[in-house]
Amino acid sequence: MLPHSAGDPLPDDVAALQALVGELSAQLAEREQAVAARDRIIDTLKGQLAALRRRSFGQSSERLGRAADQLELQIEELVSVPGEYSTEGADEISPV
Repeated sequence: MLPHSAGDPLPDDVAALQALVGELSAQLAEREQAVAARDRIIDTLKGQLAALRRRSFGQSSERLGRAADQLELQIEELVSVPGEYSTEGADEISPV
């Protein structure tokens, strides 16, 4: 069955409607998993950022400042695009 969009008329038979509901449920579950993965990445980045800020007193603040800025950019990218649920590059996050 082809993907259904909001403007398409709904099928008349019960079996087709049930199939459509199944497809939409699967799509929703997939997006929920992607959002949860993105939220975990954001939480990890926020934790790393907080750790960098705590450690910035007494160490090379310029080097840590750059790392903190980079983490902030990653968080902004993840948060600013709510329609994209990709977690690509998530395994590139390294602990601070």
